Amino acid sequence: MEHSKENSLSFYFGIFADKKRLEIFCIVCEEKIACVSEVAKKVNASIATTSHHLRVLEDAGLVSSERDGKNNYYSFLKSEFSKDFKYLVDKYM
Repeated sequence: MEHSKENSLSFYFGIFADKKRLEIFCIVCEEKIACVSEVAKKVNASIATTSHHLRVLEDAGLVSSERDGKNNYYSFLKSEFSKDFKYLVDKYM
């Protein structure tokens, strides 16, 4: 296993230490594409807070984003790690 920040378990566990971010990740995994405002409503958070969490997930390589006019849409990024983590979420949540 490489010892870079991106590949360390502590890096990813730190990302999901925030319960709201984990909840947002689960919603994006369930949807084919999720609008920030829709996700914010589902998790009872502001759009700014939801956008911040989604950016953290995107920076970690777990979701991808696409802009359409004023709206940002996020989708599950099918990397090896994100697929493995999604499996764990599906199994234990």
